[in-house]
This record gives sequence, C-alpha cells and structure tokens, in this order.
Amino acid sequence: NMATVNVDDTDTQLNEAISSLNFRSSKRIDLLKEQDLAIKCLLKEKDVLAVLPTGFGKSLVFQVFAVVKSLDSASWNGCVLVICPLKSIIADQIEEASSLGLTAVELESLDMFENLPRLPDILFALAEAVCADGFRDALKKRQDIHLVVVDESHTIETWADDLPNNTTSVA
Repeated sequence: NMATVNVDDTDTQLNEAISSLNFRSSKRIDLLKEQDLAIKCLLKEKDVLAVLPTGFGKSLVFQVFAVVKSLDSASWNGCVLVICPLKSIIADQIEEASSLGLTAVELESLDMFENLPRLPDILFALAEAVCADGFRDALKKRQDIHLVVVDESHTIETWADDLPNNTTSVA
C-alpha cells in the first residue's frame, strides 16, 4: 500500500519534486493545473482518468508522481508500471524519463519482471506482456508496484482483438 499523504503535504511534496526535476533536467518544468490536480489525486490514492489532448504532458503526471514518491524514500520502495500499446511509444517514454533523471526500463518478459531485484522508477510494458499468462499472478506477489498507468487507453479497443488473451483483461 502507498503511504497516506497528508493533504497539506501534497503542495510541498509537489514543489520539492518539481525543484528536483528542474535541477536534474535541461528543460524547465511547470505543471499545468490539470497535471497538478491529477498528481495530487494520485498522491491521495485516488483513481485518475486524465483525458487530455496530444502533447499536453500526460506522461509528466506519472513521472512527477514517481519523483514525489522517491523523494519520500521512507514510504516508497517501488515503481510506476506503464502499459503502452506500441514499442515506439515505450522507446520515446524511456528517453523522456531518462532526460528527467528517472530510471526507466522496458519489461521484456515475465521472467525479467519476476527476477528484477529492484525495480526502476518507471517500468514500461506492452499490453501483450501484461496480458500474458502468469503476469497478473506475478504482479499480485510484488509489493513494489504502486501505480499502474494505461497509456493511450483510448486505443485498447482497436488493438485488443489482435492480441492473445484479449487485452481487455488489462483492466
């Protein structure tokens, strides 16, 4: 379970994370109100559905969340699992996360997932990997996945029929 975050602490935690990211990164990060709200809801352990335009910076929501949690190492020993429909999206996301000083890895097999001694800040997986036999059981055994993100969720219906085990089971 994620540690409970005091409502008054979310602004402070968010400011510390943005300062940390701005220090690590060559680009200046300023959150838009929708990003700020989504991150605060995640920190309060609420489910979030962020339907925002292309290029809005939805990835920044889970990236900043990972930074906030990593700065509070007493309550964070885990990662964010991001499920993506395409390898090209994963490659771009890993590059972006790395540019922000985050560790990010693509999950290439169930064996890799089960044997990672320490997870990166962000773990990216194709829907096929997540829907593979045994993945959900392995996920339940791990206590270090604290947020699951379905990226490009609007595409699930179009690619679900092409994948084994019907990926509508991602939910």
